[in-house]
Amino acid sequence: MVEISIFDSVIQSFFIYLGIILVYNFIFSNTNIKRIIYSLILLLVLSLVGAILDDTTSLILVLGAIIKEKCQPKINYYHLNVFLMLISSQIVILALASYLSRGFLYIYLDADKISGLSEYGDLFIGIEIIVMYIIGFLVFNLVYKMVRRYTGSFDISDDERINRHLFIILLAFFGSIEMLLFISNFQGVTATIQLTLLLTFVLMLGLISWQTLETIRVYAWQKKDSS
Repeated sequence: MVEISIFDSVIQSFFIYLGIILVYNFIFSNTNIKRIIYSLILLLVLSLVGAILDDTTSLILVLGAIIKEKCQPKINYYHLNVFLMLISSQIVILALASYLSRGFLYIYLDADKISGLSEYGDLFIGIEIIVMYIIGFLVFNLVYKMVRRYTGSFDISDDERINRHLFIILLAFFGSIEMLLFISNFQGVTATIQLTLLLTFVLMLGLISWQTLETIRVYAWQKKDSS
């Protein structure tokens, strides 16, 4: 692995959660001053916590979001689904960006061993962030076009039945990712196994996305026929 400093970890966490918060606020049009200030404070807190707890931060964040909704008079499953999808996608994108960045440095620096790259932590983080945002931008545009194609003008934000169903699927997927990450970090697996896990993540995310869009499409047709 490439060793990075605490400062680099804070920068990494900052840009990880910046992307999530920006997309989340864009989807729900949260542009008022109060929401912007809240987002900035949350971003700073997550940057510091993420540098210390690493992957566990996402788990705490999801649990916090669920508890927050549980305290409301009515659970907004649509908001939770969007949040879970963003978190899960970001985890997969970060893993892919990290692997590609290490591969790039390994080839570019002509190092004998990947462990020999530990002194290039700053360069690694910079490349990783750039790659992460490029992949994230491409994925966001692809998903946006697919959603428009599958759902059209159909709005599921207020449909509790379908959102509850999707919540169970997305929560199970997120839990699977967290479990695989925990096993990977705890056992200290090799790069080959990490690549296998990464490809599994990508495949799972693709299948979940397709299943989600297909469920929405079928449900939209049912609603249209019934009306």
